Amino acid sequence: MKRDWRAWTPEEDALLREIWKKPGALKWSGDLFPGRTVNAIRFRGHVGLKLPRRAALRASTYSWCEEVVDAALKAGFVGTVFQIAEVTPASHQRIRQIVRAKEGEKYYIAGWEKRTNGCDWTPKWAWGDEPSVPKPACQTRSQISKRYRARAKLKLGQFNPFATLAQQVVA
Repeated sequence: MKRDWRAWTPEEDALLREIWKKPGALKWSGDLFPGRTVNAIRFRGHVGLKLPRRAALRASTYSWCEEVVDAALKAGFVGTVFQIAEVTPASHQRIRQIVRAKEGEKYYIAGWEKRTNGCDWTPKWAWGDEPSVPKPACQTRSQISKRYRARAKLKLGQFNPFATLAQQVVA
């Protein structure tokens, strides 16, 4: 289906210049330009009218997610991004963006939780402007191997935690 091309009127250009200066997304003003898509409006502003970039004005900074995270952490909850996502309706991706952006201002790292056997630590976030706890050092290869062998012995049933005690009683 071929659409008819419509030329931009001077009134539409003037209206676009006014809207371009205001904060907020362009799609919020899309109904003021009937028959035009958001991409057509954006293209007209950048290419046709040579208006400056709107990076700072593009969208509002309001985030309901930040309010939800604030409420959870102010109540004394301390947890990883995934744990915070379980007690709030926000996604873990958005929570991660929020806490990283405001670390040192509103949130701090209260501790670290191990995710895997190696050196993969995830921060536990809390409310406050206290200094963050430094990340623990990585384990050496020998430490990781030692823990692996101990777990393997437990799985096979070869490990007896009372073996040393039994030897002392017999002697």
